[in-house]
Amino acid sequence: MCSPREAASHAVPVHKVWHSNTHGEVTRARVGSWAKRLDSWEIRLAEQALGDRLEDHGYELSGAPKAAKEHMLKFQKTMQKRRGARMRKLMRDRINRLREQGPVPALLTSGQLALAGLPQQRAESELPQRVM
Repeated sequence: MCSPREAASHAVPVHKVWHSNTHGEVTRARVGSWAKRLDSWEIRLAEQALGDRLEDHGYELSGAPKAAKEHMLKFQKTMQKRRGARMRKLMRDRINRLREQGPVPALLTSGQLALAGLPQQRAESELPQRVM
């Protein structure tokens, strides 16, 4: 974090021009540049939605009035969709992990699998063939 130039020479290829700032020294030139790049409604929304976190991390709020109700509702709806998508992915990953064979059974011979009472691995030639 304190010396990005050293890390950038290894991690960021020179042809990635949008990362050009990582090859230079750390400066304060862009401090507060968000105020010029964001519209006032975006600032109000960010401060209303994330104000507590921003203050907890030492940022000062601009004191802008609350965001319009329509913007806040759209934000909340988007966050619900993202939260739902994360939960669905988490559940899919859990189910897929349950279907995977663990590392120990994968290393056992067919005789050891039989002794352990685990299902035998079928060879690729024994699997049912798909008709196309």
